[in-house]
Amino acid sequence: MALGLACLAGPPSRGQEASLSWRPLGGPPGRISHLAVSGDGTALYAVSVAFTFRRDDQTQWWTDGRPARSDALYWSQDGGASWQPLTNDLPPGPLSALYADAEGRKLYVGAVDGLWVGTPAGNWQRVALDRDGLRVRRIARSADGRNLYVAGVAVEGAIGHLYRSADDGRTWTPLALPPADDTLEDLLPAPDDPLRLYLTTRRNRLLRSDDGGATWTLLRGPQEAESDPPPLPPRLAISPDRPQMLLWAQARPGGGIGLERSNDGGAHWQPLPTAGLGAATGAKALAGLRNGIFLLNTAQGTFRSADAGMSWQPLEGALSSGGVAEFLLWPEGAAAPATGGDRAPAAATDEQIVLAATGYGVFLSRDGGALWQPRSSGLPFNGRIAGLLAHAGRPGQLWALMDTRPIADTPAPPTVLRSSDGGQSWSPAAAGLGGLIPDAWAADPTAADRLLIAGREHFAFSNDGGRTWQVRPLPAGPHSAIAVAPADPRVIYLAGWPALRSRDRGQSWEPMPIVKPGQVEQASAAMALAVDAADANHVWAGLADGVYESTDGGRTWRPAGLEGKAVRRLQVGSEADLYAAVEGEGLYRWEAGRWNAATGLPTGSTILDLLQDARRPDLLWATRDGGGVYRSTDGGATWTNVATGLGDNLARALAADPDADQAPGAGVWIGTANAGVWTLDAADGAGQAEPPPAADARIELVWPHGGAAVTTAQQVNIGLRLFDRNSLEPTPCGWSPRLTIWQAVDTNPAEPVGEATRRTVDGQPFPFWELNDVDVGRATDPAHKIYFMVKGSGLDLATSIWAHAADPRTYFPHQDVPSGLATDALDALDARIQIVWPHDAAGMERPPAEATEANVAVLLFKHGTRLSVPVGWQPPGLILYGAWNHEVGRPLARTAVAGIRTSGAITYPVWEFTNIPVARAADPANRLFLWVVVEGIETHFNIWVHGMEARTLFPVPDEPIRGCIP
Repeated sequence: MALGLACLAGPPSRGQEASLSWRPLGGPPGRISHLAVSGDGTALYAVSVAFTFRRDDQTQWWTDGRPARSDALYWSQDGGASWQPLTNDLPPGPLSALYADAEGRKLYVGAVDGLWVGTPAGNWQRVALDRDGLRVRRIARSADGRNLYVAGVAVEGAIGHLYRSADDGRTWTPLALPPADDTLEDLLPAPDDPLRLYLTTRRNRLLRSDDGGATWTLLRGPQEAESDPPPLPPRLAISPDRPQMLLWAQARPGGGIGLERSNDGGAHWQPLPTAGLGAATGAKALAGLRNGIFLLNTAQGTFRSADAGMSWQPLEGALSSGGVAEFLLWPEGAAAPATGGDRAPAAATDEQIVLAATGYGVFLSRDGGALWQPRSSGLPFNGRIAGLLAHAGRPGQLWALMDTRPIADTPAPPTVLRSSDGGQSWSPAAAGLGGLIPDAWAADPTAADRLLIAGREHFAFSNDGGRTWQVRPLPAGPHSAIAVAPADPRVIYLAGWPALRSRDRGQSWEPMPIVKPGQVEQASAAMALAVDAADANHVWAGLADGVYESTDGGRTWRPAGLEGKAVRRLQVGSEADLYAAVEGEGLYRWEAGRWNAATGLPTGSTILDLLQDARRPDLLWATRDGGGVYRSTDGGATWTNVATGLGDNLARALAADPDADQAPGAGVWIGTANAGVWTLDAADGAGQAEPPPAADARIELVWPHGGAAVTTAQQVNIGLRLFDRNSLEPTPCGWSPRLTIWQAVDTNPAEPVGEATRRTVDGQPFPFWELNDVDVGRATDPAHKIYFMVKGSGLDLATSIWAHAADPRTYFPHQDVPSGLATDALDALDARIQIVWPHDAAGMERPPAEATEANVAVLLFKHGTRLSVPVGWQPPGLILYGAWNHEVGRPLARTAVAGIRTSGAITYPVWEFTNIPVARAADPANRLFLWVVVEGIETHFNIWVHGMEARTLFPVPDEPIRGCIP
């Protein structure tokens, strides 16, 4: 077999001229699912969402692994000019609703298994409602502020439920909620009537209550439920200064969007024209502002009406494309958010401030939604990047193709984002693309501003760098690669099923069946395509079983090697080289009449992206699924790992600036799965990281070998993550503290088990540690229990507690009695909690299910002995720590009352912490781990569990909100 291609052997390797390290540039930001603001404007809250796939070894993958989602809460005290993480104490899982009270002192969140309430300082508690398994959809207050409402659906059965509290959330009353054959979608209190509520359902129903939710009237929608719900739920908006004016948007059964307006609170409706909304098929977000202004987001972008919905104009700029989760109106009379970090004076009476939670960050408008500015500084850059493109003649300009696949209850980013400053800031470049999900993309090598995208049913092209797009239909099917013929750019090949060819630059398409010799009736799906730079009719196709070649524009095909191998990517180099990426086998290069496997890539590599640097034909870059970036300086024959500094971040895409100089790594970018865009620098001391001031250690996994039950498991593997304090942001990629797993058995003080080992990807460390083969044989006896925790040498480290036992509740019928008093130096102590005495606010003893407070008594012994510290000895400081459920331990009290006890001839001191809040333990789902530390002295402590159900039930590990950064 001979390929019709003259391939040249690459020049000798130039080696690595300098130490190379990847450096994050920032954006684009990720999806923001919810916004909330306190009534006085002093606190603004946002939920950021990240999504990736991980294998059991915690490596990220694009095509494999379990789905891993992270929802993290952030807050801003300057109107969104800057953001900080708020907490990591909420249970892992999606956050479905958000509400802040008037003064910002209390925050309600719809989280796993219901409603949670907390403060900016933490103190999160699950609100006791009359059922478990509630997915909260809306939290809102009545117009007069007296009533707080929570609307949600049952996870099992999707039945709607509504609750009302008239005492600021202390008690809740369930309300009747028709209809039973439909799913609650949203709840909107009227802005002028404290008893009026509007409720929308998934099947286009609108109901109204005029008595605070006690009874309901159907205003619009079918009396009987339709067989199939619409593709998008309906949206309702209320004009804040004309509260009788309602705007209703719903998807029409035959396609398009329907708009209607009511001027009498929903009694009567008037259809509105929708000509200005283009091909919109439904509303994703809808909001009413003063003076008849409405904002509407659809798959085609965001639209604004200044005449109460009669006409609509598409927005340009930040909200021109991409999804919006919700629009948030700034509270009337609150101080306006400043342009910088300082607070501004109260908003002008004609100023309408509104924020948008979008698929790529938070944006703010001061003029009623006409112009928008980004407000995402401090939010995580976790946009999921699928591809990067760069063009000759456009120095520093970069286009990012975003993964817009749906993530439940989150807005999609624009399909394309453009950066004019080398990846540091981004703006949409997707006007006209609608909801197209990109599967393949390319930059036309013959035209500096021409970009091409293919989805499952559409092909789109832009001739102006993404400012405008034209969309053409395609035969439905998967499309995986675009190849433009440099010799004749009118010819474009499209891989997939079916494979297609265009001879008019993508205006029209014709089938290009890839029929193997001898298989006249059966065409094969193409996974990859490449075209000869000198001949538009000379094309190669990568199939599931090898490479095939055509010299007549795809009319006939012949085998071209790599038989039996799944070829996922083909690329023709600038030196007439041909490269093939084979699933699970790395890279091959055609030379001297044969395919030769590249060396230096890990065994089993699947290449995600391959880039030949146009400035140096011998220089190539490759990314691989599961992590890693590789570089070849000899035309692709050998490869070297150059992932320094990248941690476990999955590099999905590559691009190089053809106009940058030829220094090693200059002008090279990677797009990651959840850590933004990075660039490659020559640097000394690459990969070194400054330690954070404080960190949280969370035990994510205690896995019994073979998945055995606690009562039979002999050994376990323990895995843990480190996060920056009070956040889901991982600690720096290259930071390598010494971490030790400790265990406390029964009521005995904790002792070290072993030092945890940090995991790596291609030799690059990331913030996940593990300790394997830990002996837990004692816990096979239900009378014994083991508590695991993490300690770090010289670190300000908070730890979670993991209970491994059939029944981890603390039983301590006989308190410790000292055998004597210590008389020598006390350089290490055992802090043994003796009793946790639950009581009510009046000091009367109560069981855990009823107690609101507890007293905790502790004795201090010389480490490893039963010799008590002597009477009169004063600890430098005594701290009672507590960790609820999966949370890390926080100080609960620093002041203890000293007392004296006598046992026989021995008199010894005891310390008691009083009135510790334990009301959360009244919920059987909650447990409190308690321990005591003496400041400045090595302390070995026992663990006391307070609660009705003490086992660690932790089916969902914490997922970082973004990838680690140096």
